[in-house]
Amino acid sequence: MVERTCPGCGVTVQAKTARGRAPRCSDCVGSCKYEGCERPKRALGWCITHYTRVWAHGDVETVHKGGPLARTCIVDDCDDPNNAYGLCRTHHYRVKKLGVLEIQIATGKPCGVSGCPDTVTPKGARGICTAHYKRLMKHGDVRR
Repeated sequence: MVERTCPGCGVTVQAKTARGRAPRCSDCVGSCKYEGCERPKRALGWCITHYTRVWAHGDVETVHKGGPLARTCIVDDCDDPNNAYGLCRTHHYRVKKLGVLEIQIATGKPCGVSGCPDTVTPKGARGICTAHYKRLMKHGDVRR
């Protein structure tokens, strides 16, 4: 430790190194402006703990301990674990990629080939059912 002079009052204080700014003594630094806190102030008159709370939460009184507040997905009837923004992986993916929480289940449209009772899959390849689509790809015609 090196002895240095406090730039505020001229008292000799212990410094860690001989380089850089001289440290201030505890009288010049003062204590945190939060009532009842005796720790030295660091930024904007707060100690490091209270300054971090103000910066992170906007309030000195707010303290979040133990990880995220919601442990499960915030969507009703979903008990999957929280992944991001309070949502489970499935709902977070839907919001990120599709822009909605719940997807609409596609109802099957009838096959485009006349007389076919099957329905078109949700992807709806060319408006025909799976069987006719396979025939079209294999033989080039849906009737074969």
